[in-house]
Amino acid sequence: MELHQLRAFAAVARTGHLARASDDLHLTQSAVSKQLKALEEELGTLLFERGPAGMALTCAGRQLLPLAQHALDSVQQLASAASSLRGVVAGPLRLGTIIDPESLKLGPMLASLLNFYPHVDVSLNHGISGTVLERLRAGLMRERLASQVIAQGAAAVWRGARVPCPLSLLWRRSRADSAVLRALAASVQRVWQIDADGAEAVSVTKNNPAGDRLT
Repeated sequence: MELHQLRAFAAVARTGHLARASDDLHLTQSAVSKQLKALEEELGTLLFERGPAGMALTCAGRQLLPLAQHALDSVQQLASAASSLRGVVAGPLRLGTIIDPESLKLGPMLASLLNFYPHVDVSLNHGISGTVLERLRAGLMRERLASQVIAQGAAAVWRGARVPCPLSLLWRRSRADSAVLRALAASVQRVWQIDADGAEAVSVTKNNPAGDRLT
């Protein structure tokens, strides 16, 4: 059993599609498919049901996925610990976002991260939480996005109230001791503290049963 087979298993389970998993892994669909087939043959069980809508985990796949993910996490922790012993923070960082990069200050944050930790290998996965029109119909929109619609003459802003929008950084509790994760948290704090004129802009919430969070 090879690590790249477990990575393929986890990626397809996460995305539900060979094409998306291959993009995440920077491999061809054929390579990912062969890795899954080899893993299924070694385990002696089917991990996915293949259909026109994508790849769905079988009952066995659902039971084995947490064990595969635990193995991958353990390997990453080993690599991070070895890097820390060498005094170097290095390793992959998969970062997902659901808000536009400008609002998150993603550019400055990544620049800060790679400036202080150049050996961190960052991959981004951006999701969309909704469209401007849907937000407008719901009666709530971020101020920066609203200004764009106002400039087009398509909306007006009621100045009677402002609703705060807290940002959170979530990670698996099993990765809490990762040097790469600590590097990311430090970069987030650095960027947001600068804009707060030195005031503390973020705080760490611990002992969260669902996982740790940086807010």
